[in-house]
Amino acid sequence: YQNEFWRLNAATNPPYTTTGINSASWATDVTHLVSVGDANLRQELSSETGASMVHRNTSPLDRIIRASLFEYLTESDQQALLTTSGAVVAADYALKDAIAAGVMVLDIPWNLGIIELGSDPATLPLGFSLIGWGCRRPYTIAGDSSFINCGVVIRVAAGASFPFYSTGRHVFRDIVFDGRDKTKYLFYSADTSTQFNGTRLEGCGIYRFAVGVGWSRYMGTVKAFFCSISGNADGVRNLIDSMMIACTINANDRGVALTGGANNNFFGGCRNEWNTGDNWYAFQSVENQISGELCDRAGRGGVVAAGQSSWIVTGVNVRRCGASQAVGGDYSANFIIIDDGKIILSGVRTGVGANDSGDGGTTSPSFNISVLGSGGGSLLVSGSDMSGFVTSAINQKATTLNKSITGNLGMDDDVNVGMTQVVKG
Repeated sequence: YQNEFWRLNAATNPPYTTTGINSASWATDVTHLVSVGDANLRQELSSETGASMVHRNTSPLDRIIRASLFEYLTESDQQALLTTSGAVVAADYALKDAIAAGVMVLDIPWNLGIIELGSDPATLPLGFSLIGWGCRRPYTIAGDSSFINCGVVIRVAAGASFPFYSTGRHVFRDIVFDGRDKTKYLFYSADTSTQFNGTRLEGCGIYRFAVGVGWSRYMGTVKAFFCSISGNADGVRNLIDSMMIACTINANDRGVALTGGANNNFFGGCRNEWNTGDNWYAFQSVENQISGELCDRAGRGGVVAAGQSSWIVTGVNVRRCGASQAVGGDYSANFIIIDDGKIILSGVRTGVGANDSGDGGTTSPSFNISVLGSGGGSLLVSGSDMSGFVTSAINQKATTLNKSITGNLGMDDDVNVGMTQVVKG
């Protein structure tokens, strides 16, 4: 009647027979009825296909809005994240449901809680993206409390080893990832040959993992921009053909570690500082470049090229490394060459000093460059300020070193390769 469907109201017992078919009888009958048009519409709009019923201009909403993790969470889990600071919500089920529904780009709104993943891990399809609605990235981590009110936080669940199975071509944006205890992996696959190729990290924070960016094998063609990587065992490990731009890598057990063929990586404008061990370490990995920004206060070497590895360093301020080494120790150095490693420096500035915080600490480094091991290494330095040392510019313990050192402050010209050779200027 009146282009709507009606049903008996709660006060009327069936069966009920209407009194007529005109407006006069309707005045009586309507007291026993209730419209179901509105209820049906509300139910349809709240269904999985509801967004297809509402248009903006010529397109239904389901074509122009992205899916949200919240639409797959229970109401109680949504409320916990939205209203309770530090609330922990296990969300594997929601991530799995979103993937099962064919979602490839999943948003996570800013919230007050912690999203735990990994107890029943989902497998991210190739090309799947997780997009946070902004996050606050802590500079360093003191404990679980450091993640309160960070916006979008994903933590590996207790007893789990990783948050999800990754495949490749993923995009993670504006999310804080927490590995809980430095024994977990952010990236993991049961297939040990997986390299997660083409994955992008944008504006993410990565904390308390065994490896922040990378994993126990190799990770290829990664692009990371404006990320904070802190409090991990290795901040970055074993990338291949990858690029990191404007990232901060600090207070890890080791900053960047490239070994056994982790070649051809570029680190531009990345600040690498205050790691317990080396800031930049390479072994049997070549053609890796560091351009710009700061390498500061490594516990051991600032830039280390071990056997069959090479670093190309341009426009970087390298200072105060070897902070935890004994004064005069071989590893109290801004740069370390071991065996036949190679370091090429251009436009580099070096410095010496103790801690920032006024609590003293060892004034380091003792040496700007230490050359250790069996020999055969190479050192090329030009147009740089190499005056940042306490004891001497070079500490050469290896029997041989190929040198081309010209036009620097704090170091005499010294060239023992090529047609024209120079000793002490």
